Amino acid sequence: MQQVGDQSVATEERRARKQLRSRILQITALFILAIALLLVAWWALHELPPMFVDESDGRGLEGKDRVDAIANERRTVLAGLAGIAAAIGLFYTARRHQLDRQSHQLDRESAQLDRDSNVTERYTRAIEQLGHETIAIRLGGLYALDRLTDDSTRDQATILQVLTAFVRNRTRAEPSVPPDTDVAAALTLLSRRQNTTSAPINLRGARIRQAEMPRAHLSGADLTGADLTGADLTGADLTGADLIGVHLGGADLSDAHLEGANLTRAQLERATLCGVHLNDANLRYADLRYANLDATNLKGADLVYANLVHASFVESDLGWAKFSNADLSDAKFFSAYMFHAQLNGARLCGANLRRTALAHANLIGADLTGAILANADLAGANLTAANVTGANLHGANLADTIGIRSAIGLPREFWPPDNE
Repeated sequence: MQQVGDQSVATEERRARKQLRSRILQITALFILAIALLLVAWWALHELPPMFVDESDGRGLEGKDRVDAIANERRTVLAGLAGIAAAIGLFYTARRHQLDRQSHQLDRESAQLDRDSNVTERYTRAIEQLGHETIAIRLGGLYALDRLTDDSTRDQATILQVLTAFVRNRTRAEPSVPPDTDVAAALTLLSRRQNTTSAPINLRGARIRQAEMPRAHLSGADLTGADLTGADLTGADLTGADLIGVHLGGADLSDAHLEGANLTRAQLERATLCGVHLNDANLRYADLRYANLDATNLKGADLVYANLVHASFVESDLGWAKFSNADLSDAKFFSAYMFHAQLNGARLCGANLRRTALAHANLIGADLTGAILANADLAGANLTAANVTGANLHGANLADTIGIRSAIGLPREFWPPDNE
């Protein structure tokens, strides 16, 4: 590090000496040129006018006439010299302007080199600090990198990769719960600012149980296989994030944004997902047992083969969601909106669907044994081969329901008249 500093100082000294020599040579040349021009001007004013008079039929003039003729020629020469001086002045001004621009460009390039050298030195020092055994020095390295992110936008992607690698490496062995102070600080630095680089935040396999990351900016992040059990991700932005196989058991994701996120085989048992935006999210084979998804937006989400036993969807929007072959036993859907939901082959034993809007839902082959469907809206729904044995259908709307006669265990009182 000292070598880099010494080389920079030596380079600056050589540049300064070169500029001084150039300036001295320029001043000397200008001084000589000025003297030469003055001599030429003096000679032209005193020698040329008489020569011009003699060559222009004025050789025979004498006395006052000759003096007047010489004076006229001298004025002509003076005007010519003035024009030449003006031309020289214009040329000098233009040349000077060009040299100034080149000098400013060199100064800018020199300043940029100095800044780059400074950034490199600070970056190198910060990296060395991250590997120190003392936690306080590691913290200093982390915050030094964070300041570099503000000072050098073109290095943001590199610094981002360093911070994510630091978290992954520090949590590879048996990590502390909650994360150590330096890991927690790195997570805060990673998640507090928008990622403006093309590279996603890579925390694949990170073991950061009970991490505190409320309102984290993790859009498009790669958290495949990460362990975030019990983490605080309230209000976090995880739009389009890759969360395949992530462990979020007991985590709090209230009001988080997970639109389009991939949560295939994610572990979300007993997680709090109230008010979460999961539009078009992929939750295939996900484990959501006892999860709280009240007032959640799951419109168009894919929950095929998901485990949703005892999950709560009170007043949630599940329109067009796919629950094919999912286990929804004892789940709560009180006043939920499930218009056009795909529930074919789903297990809904003992589920509470009171006042739920199931109009045009696909319930082909669904198991609704003992389910509560009181005052539910099943208009236009398809109950072909569905098992509704012991289900409470008191006050349910079955108008235009398809496959009622093939539904297993449906009391005849709910069958349509024979002429229909």
